[in-house]
Amino acid sequence: PHELFVPSAEYYEVIQLRSNRPTTLPCQVTSPLAKVTLHREFPPEEVQVDGSEISFDVKKGFTIHRPRPHHAGALFCVASLGGLRQSSTKYLLIYVNCKGQIENNNNPIFQTSNSIVGEHGCRGNIVFFPLDPMSPPSPKIQLSSSSVRIGENLQVSCTVEGELDVDIVFTWEFPGQKLGRPLYTQDSMRLIRTGGQDLQVSETLLLVDEIRDVDKGTYTCTAQNLEGSRSVSTMVKVLRAKTISKAKKH
Repeated sequence: PHELFVPSAEYYEVIQLRSNRPTTLPCQVTSPLAKVTLHREFPPEEVQVDGSEISFDVKKGFTIHRPRPHHAGALFCVASLGGLRQSSTKYLLIYVNCKGQIENNNNPIFQTSNSIVGEHGCRGNIVFFPLDPMSPPSPKIQLSSSSVRIGENLQVSCTVEGELDVDIVFTWEFPGQKLGRPLYTQDSMRLIRTGGQDLQVSETLLLVDEIRDVDKGTYTCTAQNLEGSRSVSTMVKVLRAKTISKAKKH
């Protein structure tokens, strides 16, 4: 498969962590052979999955069995298979205590709102973005088509969503570079609002005109800011051009 995660239309998904029930982050992959890891956006680190506190199921995703305040924050999944590496939707985890009292999140890097009251008297704090949100970007890559015929055009997009006024530098690696195919890209930036937050969406579009057989293979996008860089990859399959058969004369 060229998309390692089951596609989602959302950049961010808000999930409630309830102290009285397990919580699942639906990082569902399209191949059981993919290696999947869980990551925290800030501080940027891989979250340890021990099979007890947090476990992974290829059909469900990651399950936090006993949610606690320190689990709250912005998390995402990374899947790797062969030469492909892709990031999932980001999940904003809100901790809700269902014991009738608020458990404070003492981690100073998070900013919390006033308490909220949910069903069955559950109370909690909404955890927004960290006070210092800078971390390496988490790019997403998408093809206009996973397979193209010789002579057709291809577009590969690489997108990063994050804090406002943060410069993102994109670089590409693709098969045609080895044979001198020039790099044609279109860069853009737009603002969106989700979950009460204003976000900046930076995007680069790689344009590959008149595909040839040498253009098949792995396309890798690297996104970098002042805190570091991350890369994602996808695979392009090139098919033979369609042939038009002439009708025989009788």
